[in-house]
Order: sequence, then structure tokens, then C-alpha cells
Amino acid sequence: MKSLYKKLAAVGLLSSAGLIAGVYITAPQEGLVLYPYYDSVGVLTVCRGSTTPPIEMRKYTEEECNEIYAKDLAVAEKAVDEALKVKVDDHTKAALIDFTFHKGVGAFKKSTLVRKLNEGHGRAACAELARWTFARGRDCKIRSNNCYGVAKRALLEEDWCMGKYKVVDGRVVN
Repeated sequence: MKSLYKKLAAVGLLSSAGLIAGVYITAPQEGLVLYPYYDSVGVLTVCRGSTTPPIEMRKYTEEECNEIYAKDLAVAEKAVDEALKVKVDDHTKAALIDFTFHKGVGAFKKSTLVRKLNEGHGRAACAELARWTFARGRDCKIRSNNCYGVAKRALLEEDWCMGKYKVVDGRVVN
């Protein structure tokens, strides 16, 4: 984890919340795959969950993946910064960055989650994260739908948003 943190920090595109999201939430959920593949809902993906075109049908290096990943996280972080009218702490912002990375900028900006945060209802906003358990019409809480990771991740994002997890001295604590 520390080496990924250093690699992402070296790119210089992310705040501390972006680095927390990138290292402690998003990367463990996405994994690292050097060859393009289709994810559980059929989207062409590479590296650490990147769906940003153009994706070339070739093997990527870990260094290329880190650069793509940092740029994708920076896009998600910028969307969070633009949408929020209130200040949130790093663990909450990290959860929002992961959500935006995973679900998309459009989904985040149009969400009830953003509206509730901007109205000052932080806990209610965080609870919204756990509701995002569908992928292409499939209820991912049902394991046989082959997308259970989506539901599991929604609960993880809620926990980070609520402050159940924080990073202290490079370690996740709760």
C-alpha cells in the first residue's frame, strides 16, 4: 500500500482524500489487471478499474496503470469538489471519490447523496451510498446475479463516509 501511495502522490494530481480513496478504498476493490477485460456488467476495463477510452487491446505495465489510475481518480475528485457546497472531512471525501470513480461523474452529480450533503444532512447522505446496489438492472445483493461486489462496495463506501474507517499513520483504523 505504501508504494502505491508514493506512486500516486508522485503524479501530483490528488489531495490527501484522493490518495486515501485511491490507496485504501478503490485499489483494493478494483485490483490490478494488466490486460483489458469486460467487467461484471460488460464494460471494457483495464488496470485498476479504468473504463476511460481509448483502451488498447494489449498488456499494460504497472507504471502505465498507475498513471491512468491517478488521472481517473483526479477526474472523480474534481467532480466531487465541483458538486459539494459544504466542507467534508477526508474520510467522507474519500468515500465520495470512490463512489464517483465506480459509479461515474454523472451519477454522482445527479444523486440524492449530493443534495443531502449540500443541505447539511451528512449522515443521511452517507446512508444513500448503501442504496447503490444495482448494476445494469441487476440487484447485486443477490449473489447469483454475479455482481455481489457492487453491493459489498456500497456498504464499504457508507462505512468510510460515516467515519467508521480512517487512515492514521498509513494504517486503516476503526
